[in-house]
Order: sequence, then C-alpha cells, then structure tokens
Amino acid sequence: MEARGIGALILCDAVNIRYATGTRNTQVFTSRNAPSRYLLLIAGRSILYEFTGCEHLADGFDTVDEVREASTSSFVAAGARIVEREQTWVQEMSDTLRDELGAGSHVAGFERMNAGVANGMAAAGHQVVDAQEPIEMVRAIKSSGEVACISASLALTERAVSALRDAIRPGQTENELWAVLHHEVIAGNGDYCETRLLNAGPRSNPWFQESSHRVIEPNEVIALDTDVVGCHGYYADFSCTFHAGPDAPSVEQRRLYALAHGSCTTTSPSSSRG
Repeated sequence: MEARGIGALILCDAVNIRYATGTRNTQVFTSRNAPSRYLLLIAGRSILYEFTGCEHLADGFDTVDEVREASTSSFVAAGARIVEREQTWVQEMSDTLRDELGAGSHVAGFERMNAGVANGMAAAGHQVVDAQEPIEMVRAIKSSGEVACISASLALTERAVSALRDAIRPGQTENELWAVLHHEVIAGNGDYCETRLLNAGPRSNPWFQESSHRVIEPNEVIALDTDVVGCHGYYADFSCTFHAGPDAPSVEQRRLYALAHGSCTTTSPSSSRG
C-alpha cells in the first residue's frame, strides 16, 4: 500500500478477507451479494464490517482491531432503494476514511464492489484504484507459517481424495462420487470446492465438464481435479485419474495413462496458492 500510494484498501472478496484476517463467514453468499461483508485496511489498523448479526464471529482474532455492522449495498438486499443504500454506504465510508486518515481526498483501493458504490466514492472526492494487483502481489509472499498452512491444506485434500478413491464403485453417479470429496473437505474443516470437475469414461474428454448424474460404468477411467479451498483458506489443487474396476485396466487404458504420465513429467506440477 505504501509503495503504491494507497491510503486504504477495502476488501470485499471473501477469500481475501479470510487471507488478511483469518475470519470467515458465509463466503459464497457475501461474494455474490457484495458489498455485504468487507474489510477496511489502513496503515496499522483493520476494521471488519461484518454481516448484520454476525459481529461476534471475529471475537478473539488479533488481526481485527474493530468490528462494525456492514451496510449491505446490493440490489438483492436493497431492491428499489439501492441508490439510497449506496449513498449511505459512501457517506459512512467517507466519514471513516477522514476520521482515520484526516480531511481531504484519499486513494482507496477497491475490489469486487458494485459500480454505484465505486462511482459514489469517486464523486465524494476520493481516488478509487483497483486493489487486485497489490493484493495478489502481497499474497505471493509466503511466511513459514503460511507454508505450514499450505501443507495442512494439501494433507486434508489428499485424505479426501483417498476417501473418494476408496468409495469408487461402478453403478454410482459422478455426482455421488464427487460428494465424497466435499464431505471429507468439510468434515476436516476445509472451506469448499471451487469447481465440480469429476468425469468418467467418455465424459473425461474433452475436459472441463462438470460432474453429472451419469452412472459410472464398470472399468471406466475416472478423472478429477480437486480445486479445494481447504484448511485455513489455502488452495490445494491437483488432478488424479482412477480406474473404476472391477477388472484390471485394459491395454489401451494403460497406454493412455503412460502417455499422460510421461507428458506430466516434462511440466511443473500444480501449485497451491493462498
């Protein structure tokens, strides 16, 4: 922030709020209905604007200096009064910036805010800049504690994939098998799976088809990509291919597997990101 001349960052992405403070709350909902939970970061101070009625969830976090009730300024919450709600949001945030940083115009980094709020802050005299670049660059710096968190998230995801592998039975649907991974991730206090990439047989190519109600047939190949936001909010992403059984893989399946495995050894493996 100092290097880029940013006086305040206003984070609305639930993943970035989790990263900056360790707190989490209704991550998918608040990402879809923004801004309804947001974090104000200024030099040496953080103010978490928590969703109404959830202020107690930040108790005990030394990364949060103050908790205030958020002003939800999405059309889902405000309906026809959205402009009025946005004006209130802008007034409250402008007052806070001037209380914390002094009178005058301030450079405020925004992410994932609706246009009315951003335009309102600019009209109130603040310079609004995109916060994505500085946030991503600071997230690229990993402490030893973060490396431990990444290892924990990968270990949880590996256990979840192992449980999925053990649960493979011809006759179940792709969705039923994919649900095993979700169950293990949530049971292990991970956050969620970002995608639903699990396919069997002919649906494994082309890739990027979502899991479906299609029944997994005997001896088909099953391919998956984890895309797990796991322990402590850290990403754990890797791909696996399994055989459904009950027979041994065919000669052609073994040839294709060897071909894919050989090509993977010439590239870098998937990495985890916070």
